[in-house]
Amino acid sequence: MKKIIIAVVALIVLALAGGAGYYFFVYDDGKSEPRPPKDLTGIIVLPVEFPMKGKTFVIPNTATNTATTSQVILDLVFPTAKRDYPMARFTGSDGITVSQLVALDDFTTSVQNNVRAVPIMVSSSEIDQAYYLAILEGDEMKHTTSLPIGDMIKIQSVTREGNTVTVNYLVHDRLQEVTEIPRVPTTAIFDIAAKSIVQAGRIPKNETYVETKSFAGEYLWQETSNADGSTVTPGKPDTFTLLFDANRINLGTDCNSGSATFVAESGSSTKFTIDTIAQTKMFCESAQEADYFAMVAKISNYDEASDGTLTFDLSDGGSMVFAPKVKKLEFAATSTEAL
Repeated sequence: MKKIIIAVVALIVLALAGGAGYYFFVYDDGKSEPRPPKDLTGIIVLPVEFPMKGKTFVIPNTATNTATTSQVILDLVFPTAKRDYPMARFTGSDGITVSQLVALDDFTTSVQNNVRAVPIMVSSSEIDQAYYLAILEGDEMKHTTSLPIGDMIKIQSVTREGNTVTVNYLVHDRLQEVTEIPRVPTTAIFDIAAKSIVQAGRIPKNETYVETKSFAGEYLWQETSNADGSTVTPGKPDTFTLLFDANRINLGTDCNSGSATFVAESGSSTKFTIDTIAQTKMFCESAQEADYFAMVAKISNYDEASDGTLTFDLSDGGSMVFAPKVKKLEFAATSTEAL
């Protein structure tokens, strides 16, 4: 008996839930105001302040003063998980490819001096999406200019201060595929009065990636070859030293010592950047201390030989040679043969 009662109650609950769902989400009596649209998560999507539905846009990278001008009216919708964006489809210059222009009108700026801006996307596929900042002018908000933002990006915010519009967005890092969600934040800044890019955003995939090289150990200055062909050698061998300590070098001379930070690049670069050398101020006589510090300060590139010898190129065309103070030991192969 209890099982029957429980089954009946369950059926009643399901019927009530179904009826409520139909009433709130499907039923339309024709008199009530249309319900706000919902995104894919069920969250109500509020209408945008400046809708671009029905507006006319010029397709970027087409002429604006000739008969070849390509204009489209945003009379379709581009559905996303966030909202339905106003969109228009058009055929590319090849007469075959069908592309679409979408206005991200939830990021539209306010009107000041009869000018406002809105980001747009021009796309021919899921992996071909170019974003622009469209500038609209006049009483009718006519689309006059499109300034490029980036490709395959994800816009996070658009803010305006006077004529300056700042677009914050995400781009792909060097190791990401275009099908992945971008994860590197960057910013582009535009002057919509001058119709110019003030600051372009980052493009990590096009940036030069510089690795740093680590050095260790102590080296002895052997000689310096000047640009005029002359050669300078230390007057006191084993005295003029260069000691690597993490990202610093310590310099020893026949009198005062010095130190400085440095950065050595690796990979396709051998650039060696050295900071200002800090020197001690002892009162002692030295024949080459000042010259040694001056030469080290001019180091611009490095070359490391297989035996550990370091040759530094100098900014004035000369070069300095340093040898390891402690040579690497080479051990002969062991043998089990009887002597």
